[in-house]
Amino acid sequence: MKQCPFGAHRSLISEAETVLSRQQFGIMTSGSGANPMTLSQIPSSPSFRSSAVNAVAVIPLLSSDRNGQDDNTTHSSRSFQQLLEALKRFDKEPTHSSQTGDDVLLVVPNASLTRPGDWKYEKTPLKNFHWEHGCQRLAVFDGRPYNSRMAYDRLINYELTRNWIDLCPHRRTAALIGVLNMRDCPDEDTLLKAEQEWQQWAERFSTPPYEVTAHGRDFDRDFVVQRLFVFDSVHEDIKVDISKTALGSSLVAFPPVTGDNANKMMDMHTTLAITDLSVAIFQELEDRIRESDMTIGSDGQPLSSAAARSRFFQLSSVKEGEDGPQGSSGLDINSLAAVVSEDNQLATGASSASKNKHPKDRMSVQTKLTSVVTRGSSSEAQLLTPLDDVWDYSELKPSDAQEMLRREVGRREKFAADLSLLAGSPLDAYERYMKAADLCKTSCPDPLWYASALEGCAAAHIGMVEAGGYNVDSYLESAFQLPDEFMACSVASGEKTTKQTMSKVVKALCDDALRVLSRHPRLSCFKAELLLKLAWYTGEVEHTHVRCQWGIGEACYGGDPTSEKRRWEVHSATQLSFLELKNKQGEDVVRLNTLQRCQRWTKYMHSAVSSGALDPVTRADVALRCASLCLRGLRPTEKPPLLKRSEERIKFQRKASFFALAAAEALSEIEGNTPDDRASAMWVTASRMLAQTGNSPETQNYGWATLRAVALHALSMQGLRETSEDAAVKLLSLMSEITPSKTKAETSLFFSKYESLETDDESKVNDEASVRSDYDTNSYIDAGKSVASAARSYVSQRAKDAIRNRQKDFFTGQNQNSNTLLAVAQSKWVDDDEIPSVLLPVAHFSEISNSIIAMRAVWSAIKFEHCADAQRKLVRQIANLRNTNPTSSLLSKSPTNASSLPIKITSVEIGGSESYAALERVKLQVPRKSDEGAMATFYNPYANKNKEHEATLIPEGEERYLLVKFANTLSIPLEIPRCQLQFDVPDKVRIKAPAISFVIPGQTPDFAVQFPFIFLNHKDDGKLEEPSLNVFAVKGLHVTCLARSFFLQLDGSSATGESAEEKDRREEKNIPESSSFYPRRKYEEKKLETGIKSPRLEVVAAQPNLLISFARSANTPLGEDTVIPAPIADGEVFTIPKLLLANDSGLGGNGKIEELRISAVGLPGFSEIILFDLNRVGAKEENEKRTRGPTPLTLDVSCTGVNRDNLNQQEVGADGSSISLQLSAAPDMGAHNKGCEVTIRFRYRGKQASPFLEVWRCRELTLHILRIKGPRVSSITFRPDLTWGSGYTQMCHKLSNQDKHARYRTSRLDSFQLPSLGSADGEELVLNRLGRDPGVHTCSENVVVIVSVANETASSIFLSKPEGAIGGFEGAPIESMKVTSGISAKIPVILPRVDRSPDLCERLRELTTLCWKSEAVEGDDFKEIATSGSMVPVNRRVRRGILKIPEGCLKAIVDENRTFIPRICKAPCSISIGAVGAAGKDAEIGIGKTVDFLTELSISEWLPADLLEKNNISLEFCCARKDGGEASKHDYMWCGQIKKSIIATKEEATSTHRARIVFLEEGEYLVSACVTFRQHHIEDAIKEIWWADKAQTVRVNDTSLKQ
Repeated sequence: MKQCPFGAHRSLISEAETVLSRQQFGIMTSGSGANPMTLSQIPSSPSFRSSAVNAVAVIPLLSSDRNGQDDNTTHSSRSFQQLLEALKRFDKEPTHSSQTGDDVLLVVPNASLTRPGDWKYEKTPLKNFHWEHGCQRLAVFDGRPYNSRMAYDRLINYELTRNWIDLCPHRRTAALIGVLNMRDCPDEDTLLKAEQEWQQWAERFSTPPYEVTAHGRDFDRDFVVQRLFVFDSVHEDIKVDISKTALGSSLVAFPPVTGDNANKMMDMHTTLAITDLSVAIFQELEDRIRESDMTIGSDGQPLSSAAARSRFFQLSSVKEGEDGPQGSSGLDINSLAAVVSEDNQLATGASSASKNKHPKDRMSVQTKLTSVVTRGSSSEAQLLTPLDDVWDYSELKPSDAQEMLRREVGRREKFAADLSLLAGSPLDAYERYMKAADLCKTSCPDPLWYASALEGCAAAHIGMVEAGGYNVDSYLESAFQLPDEFMACSVASGEKTTKQTMSKVVKALCDDALRVLSRHPRLSCFKAELLLKLAWYTGEVEHTHVRCQWGIGEACYGGDPTSEKRRWEVHSATQLSFLELKNKQGEDVVRLNTLQRCQRWTKYMHSAVSSGALDPVTRADVALRCASLCLRGLRPTEKPPLLKRSEERIKFQRKASFFALAAAEALSEIEGNTPDDRASAMWVTASRMLAQTGNSPETQNYGWATLRAVALHALSMQGLRETSEDAAVKLLSLMSEITPSKTKAETSLFFSKYESLETDDESKVNDEASVRSDYDTNSYIDAGKSVASAARSYVSQRAKDAIRNRQKDFFTGQNQNSNTLLAVAQSKWVDDDEIPSVLLPVAHFSEISNSIIAMRAVWSAIKFEHCADAQRKLVRQIANLRNTNPTSSLLSKSPTNASSLPIKITSVEIGGSESYAALERVKLQVPRKSDEGAMATFYNPYANKNKEHEATLIPEGEERYLLVKFANTLSIPLEIPRCQLQFDVPDKVRIKAPAISFVIPGQTPDFAVQFPFIFLNHKDDGKLEEPSLNVFAVKGLHVTCLARSFFLQLDGSSATGESAEEKDRREEKNIPESSSFYPRRKYEEKKLETGIKSPRLEVVAAQPNLLISFARSANTPLGEDTVIPAPIADGEVFTIPKLLLANDSGLGGNGKIEELRISAVGLPGFSEIILFDLNRVGAKEENEKRTRGPTPLTLDVSCTGVNRDNLNQQEVGADGSSISLQLSAAPDMGAHNKGCEVTIRFRYRGKQASPFLEVWRCRELTLHILRIKGPRVSSITFRPDLTWGSGYTQMCHKLSNQDKHARYRTSRLDSFQLPSLGSADGEELVLNRLGRDPGVHTCSENVVVIVSVANETASSIFLSKPEGAIGGFEGAPIESMKVTSGISAKIPVILPRVDRSPDLCERLRELTTLCWKSEAVEGDDFKEIATSGSMVPVNRRVRRGILKIPEGCLKAIVDENRTFIPRICKAPCSISIGAVGAAGKDAEIGIGKTVDFLTELSISEWLPADLLEKNNISLEFCCARKDGGEASKHDYMWCGQIKKSIIATKEEATSTHRARIVFLEEGEYLVSACVTFRQHHIEDAIKEIWWADKAQTVRVNDTSLKQ
């Protein structure tokens, strides 16, 4: 069932159509061979044109052997072929002749004929015939019945020709031409034998009337016109004198036709012979018309006369002596309204005057018919059909006889009209058809002949267009115009007219005829034939009639070629001017007309094939004819001004496939002695047309899922064994695509039922499902019938009563009571209901078809269970067919085609067993000797850069697997009993790949199966091989499925053996993409790569496999995806558990480690850091150089016993190679990184694979570093009030009261302009801020700081410092401190003041650095040796680290707090104060005594001179009670200057000042001095005050006063 191209489809259909009705392919009815044959009841190529063409048979004489077979070696056979070739070249006018099938159509203009000498216009019954107008048309065919369908129908198919010859005279043979070459006649006896054979052929082609055929009446046979064409009569070898024969004018002798002008001489004599034959045929037809008109009445006048036809037309008067036809005047197309039905389009649009034209003439005809003389016997045979009974008029009552004679008159008129049409006078035929239709409708009810008369009217109009004639063009001008939608677009669209369109008239006439023909089973063939004629008309000639162009096309007469205008140019419609050819909706009326014609065309063909009561042979013949029409195509409508016909056609391949399927179905229904292979061949033809590739311009196929399912199902049931198997497999593939999808729950439920059914007995399988399926099928068929009935009822139900009333008097007219019972009985069948159409296609039902096949395949709501049940049965049927059809034992060159398998490979991947690391190829730069000289370095820019994908490295001795994913398109599970990989390995012993079995679940898109394989070690001879010698590919899979072994081949394998065409066909789908828009638009689509690439494998020597495990679980190697969590806090040190390293050297122990490198990837700020290199000792020192500087994370490695000997040990032990990893987090890690993943990469290699290639392996462990909470320095507070002996608090309070005008600002700096962030690193902030920031400080060398430490861990921590105490005061140090979880501890720390420099923040961080360690949980067995890593929970390990103030945070504090720098940095001066005479001790005096205080101010050396010049410096004394009490102005009194401005320079850096104080109240007082710095441009309120670090204590008591 391979797909065929478009031309092959046409040849298949044509061949099947031709041989269908031949005798050797005849179909016997049930019974013995003596039973009559059942043949087709329609002629070949039905068309309206055949009614106006005379059939001429041509027979080669003396050209048969003894067995009756044709002998093509005779001279007569050669002359016969020469004559046919000459007939094909008959006329120079291309439209005058054409070849359609078996016959050759000839158009002979009347002007080229020789008028007989005794012929007169006034004596001819053809009143509109003229020898200068019109033409004669002949259809010449091979008269041998098995070489031509036309001959077969006339000589063998009597049911088609002889039984209906009176109704269809065009089925007669008009003439017989015998071809005789005298070189075949050596003597007179042979010539006599040839004459006898010629006469026998003439008798066979002379068809008698039906009364003679059916009833054996004695009437003369209508003999054909005979001609004997004799060739080579004057040849030198001829001794027989043909002039002595009695042939007379029937003999036509052809002169010798040899030499260069042979064709020219042959054409000339052929033209003469054909013109003579045309005149003879015309005269024969004319005589028959006269005989038919001679029905004698009592008055001696012919009843069927021109006077009777004057009811519709008037004869034009001809002057006496004028040589010309009488003609007809008053021609009107609206006259048809009087003979058609009341609801016909022609009747509804005509006026009442046209419907009742000449009512008096009607009565005159009736009066003449009543005076018919009753005859005892008729001189001529009655015109009868198989539907009629034969009556002897003498045995009938006078009324019945009169009624039968009335019926005979109407039939005679119709018979004469048929002959007039054959005689080339379509206008006369039209007149007679009109009268015949009127008589058959009104005088005596004769429905069949009435319908035939209406059909004749349509054929007469088409004959007028094609053949022309006298007054024909005038009538066509007055009767027809362009369609209304075309006229609306013309400039003359405003003109009103009563003209019709030709297609409307033809359709309207045939509608009434079809209504009659559809009511009797014997007339179904005529209904189908008329529908085929309408299809032919719509597809072939209607496009010219739409444009009112007459005489254009094949077998048409276009008028005199020398005239100014041809017939297709004379109509006024061809002179119209048109605007834009669009309707009000903006649609193109030309395209719209084409679309409407296409719809009618396909409707006619569908109606013809589905006609009820057709026998299977006729239905098959009709279906094949429709398929041929679809493949030939429909001619589209052209724009009206165009005066030529386009050769383009719109083809309907999908419809052709449908009709081919209907033909195959009809052949399958034939019962009797029928060859089984013929029905199978037709199914094969239909399935080829329904190939998978749809909408393809190259193949012209259409993959219609419904029809393809029917065809494949029928083939699987009826075809040959091989064909049935192939069809069943393809049907299974198709069903897998149309299967509806189900949810997982429903699918699993069904599969569970399926498995239970499979375990049951075969006879009990799915009985309930089958019954339900049968019920659904019958319900569907009943529903289809009800739909068809509803469709028919929709047309007739709305006017049911009116139609029945019309049927009662449709043929009887107003005088229905005058009809006799005999006449009514003959036509009572017309009142029956129409025969219903059949549903197509209807495949034979089986248990499979009851589930899904046939018309059920188009259901959108098809049940999943039914489809799966059908697939299960199909799988069983395929297995049974294959088990009964053993295959050949000989090995085939090509593997079995696996395209029919319902499984497909979706992806292929190379995998490895667990813990195997990937391999990496490293190409070595090895110099090679080159023989190419200087051109070796030439760069070729045009070189092909497309390289094949690199092969996957596979080490020897290691098991790997190929991960193959399958897609099962079926709804049921598919069992694969055996499946094995195949490689293109020369040495198959080297690779081991076992076969496996599995079951693929239904509707699975990616079912993964692992196929293991291993390459065995080869002998190691120490030599290095080229890599290309060990590269292999996976060819595919050997699959055993459905009782057959298939080979699923992968693309890209080394030996495909498959052509591109086979590859495309293997990948094609049963249901193609949709193409719903016509004409199809061409889109530029990117061609995607399809197919599964075959994996390429490169086998290398055995390689080492590094095994990594924890020390506590040495026998459990870590997997490839091992992730070690590393929760770490800022400043914490995290130690990973010890890792043991070992090597798995493989089966033979050949995989030795040669090199090993350990690196870290992903550390913040570094791409990769080498931690260890087996061949490079200084790798660690290089890393220290690279990592110099602050980093958020640092990683150190400690290797123990890592060398080649320990690594290549076979056993893993504690004394082997081990490494330890330690992570250190910076105290401010959180400011840079919240977490990351660090990959510990172990890269190693074994033996070198080739001279130019090294194979490296890489194992990786991932450290998932996550920042967690830990202890932190939450705050730092400066406490100058805690400085011992400074009196800081009392002095600050007293100084504020002493200076009444001073308004000291708080530490809020929001009103001042601050430096930007990070400026603490510059000298502007550190050195030049003196005198610019408000604050009160002490000139001490140390500063007291309170450090707050918050413990946010889950356990208590211990704080310590390696170099001493963590805090405290002099004499009371704090060595360590325990901080409970969740508690914040404050630690007093005495810090030395630092220099004013940009690194003051770092100095402060160093001074406040603390170490911390978490408290171990009691009872913990892990201790400190294994307290880290993923093996220990976070709350059960001892954590440690360092605490530092975050650098960024500290810098931000310095930038934002303006008093921070003077608090921590060294003082700008030093102040000493003391009482004179106290010598550094506390002074004791009495009340009223005076005390002198001397202060010394020294400027620090670090203070620049320019900064001193910018500041105003003042020195001031202050006294306050030591207890902090409020001192009044009567407590003491100063004598002298207590506040003095100081001018300090670098040269005079020391200044002294003296003041005296008198104490008036007893108590303990503190006396101190302060220095104020304020830059010149700063307001007075901003002062930087520095107090002496020690205040003088003075005790005042009254004892001293008394003394």
